[in-house]
Amino acid sequence: MLDYPIVEEVHKARAAILAQFNGDLRAMWEDARRRQQLSGHKVVSFKRTHEPSVKEPPKPYGKE
Repeated sequence: MLDYPIVEEVHKARAAILAQFNGDLRAMWEDARRRQQLSGHKVVSFKRTHEPSVKEPPKPYGKE
């Protein structure tokens, strides 16, 4: 397997951050959201502006 130092560094950073929350992903997420709100930076949402216009599901492959 190839050695990717940058990927290894990211994995170590993620593990260190998660360790601060005793492995609780929800607590880590809530803290990130709290810090985001306190930052004062504009938060961008990528909500759909319209619904796709699919009238019927595609037919299974080979069943025309």
